[in-house]
Amino acid sequence: MEYEPTHFFGEPITVEFAKPPTHSKSPHCPDGFTWRERDYHVVERLAEWRDYSRRGRFAGNMQDHNLRKAVRRGSWGVGRFFFRVFVDSGQVFDIY
Repeated sequence: MEYEPTHFFGEPITVEFAKPPTHSKSPHCPDGFTWRERDYHVVERLAEWRDYSRRGRFAGNMQDHNLRKAVRRGSWGVGRFFFRVFVDSGQVFDIY
């Protein structure tokens, strides 16, 4: 089943891991998270993707040939890790 996002909330969440990620710069899907003072348990990871786009002041600080490589494989401290998750409340969230 395909899920289409219906709302975007640019609000922070607190993630929880049963086993902490080995590398904090490349986390795995969390086991749960807290949003708006409510706890959610991840029942299933539906999708996962990465975005290594450079934003803000970092968007123009690389030469073109290096930028193309960085967008494909990332560079230190840059990137977002996205997870589409189904939670115990029956909702689907895209989190990063």
